[in-house]
Amino acid sequence: MCMSESTLRVFSFWLDWINQVYLRANHDRLKAAHTFVTDELKTLGVPFLNRNAGFFVWIDFRKYLKRRTFEEEMLLWRRFLDNKILLSCGKAFECNEPGWFRIIFADKTHRLQLGMQRVREVLEQREQELLNEETDQSCQSDSEGKADSTDEVIFVSHHQQPVSTSGCNLGDLIGLLQQQMRSSDWLQKNTVEQFAQEKPEVYDVFNKLVGKQ
Repeated sequence: MCMSESTLRVFSFWLDWINQVYLRANHDRLKAAHTFVTDELKTLGVPFLNRNAGFFVWIDFRKYLKRRTFEEEMLLWRRFLDNKILLSCGKAFECNEPGWFRIIFADKTHRLQLGMQRVREVLEQREQELLNEETDQSCQSDSEGKADSTDEVIFVSHHQQPVSTSGCNLGDLIGLLQQQMRSSDWLQKNTVEQFAQEKPEVYDVFNKLVGKQ
């Protein structure tokens, strides 16, 4: 079957249009879309694999996982889906490490802008959740440490063996303190007269304050 001259002219016209117009415009739009998505990822501080070909970008969301497991990856994928963002998780492509997601950037500009805005919101929420969990764990560890260090008080005097207060109530502690103060020789050694001789200036100030009461 031979093609007529007019058919060849039409075919040549469309071939030139595809090569000079369509493919160039398509390439420019894909490049602009790729630049927009990767610039947004850079702003968010999210690592990604930068390649010169393809219609998608591999994104590293490992730092947004509470634990490096594929179960946590699926939870994050579900979080994106609940916020109307459809990403492809790495497990679907046999990735050997959880936390990698694939985003397709071959779309219209306004859709990419809306999608990246939603991605930003999800990541900011997740980052705040992880920060709150770390803060709660840190506060809990500090509280446990303080509780361990002050859980048991031991009173020591010159004439008695160390006495543990574990299991004592407030009345028992007060009684124990009074008993040890009476048995201690500190009050006998540190008299008012001795204090007045050692620190007369402080003693005078103390007397003036007492006199004003």
